[in-house]
Amino acid sequence: MIRKLIFAAVVTAGTCSSCAAGSVDDIPSLPPAEFAKQAVADTSAVIIDVRTPEEFASGHLKDARLIDYKDTATFEEDIARLPKDKTYYVYCRSGRRSMMAAERMKRLGLKTIDMSGGIIAWEKDDLPVVR
Repeated sequence: MIRKLIFAAVVTAGTCSSCAAGSVDDIPSLPPAEFAKQAVADTSAVIIDVRTPEEFASGHLKDARLIDYKDTATFEEDIARLPKDKTYYVYCRSGRRSMMAAERMKRLGLKTIDMSGGIIAWEKDDLPVVR
C-alpha cells in the first residue's frame, strides 16, 4: 500500500500543470548576446526584468520594464494586463526566476523568451547595463 502511495505521489509530482499550454521546454532560452540580438530585431519586443526593485536599481538592461516576480499578487496582475501581440524577453539575476516567470506568462498565452544566465551572464559578457 505504501509503495502504491509513493508511486502515485511521484507520478503526480512529475505531471506538468501547464502541459495544455506548453512546457518550460517550449520556452526559448537564449544566451545574452543572442537575446540582445533578437530583442533588437523584434519589432514587438518588450524586455521584462523580473527582479526586485532594489536589484533593478543596481543595474538593468536598457528599456527594461520591471515586473517583480517575488511580489506575487502584483506580478500576476501585471502580466495579466500585458498585450498578447508582443514578445516578452524576460531576464532576472541568474536565470531561475525568469524561467519561472516566463512559464507563468506562457500559461496566459504570452510569447516569452528567456535569457539564460540572467544579468550575471550579461555583465560577464561585457554587455551594457543602465545604472
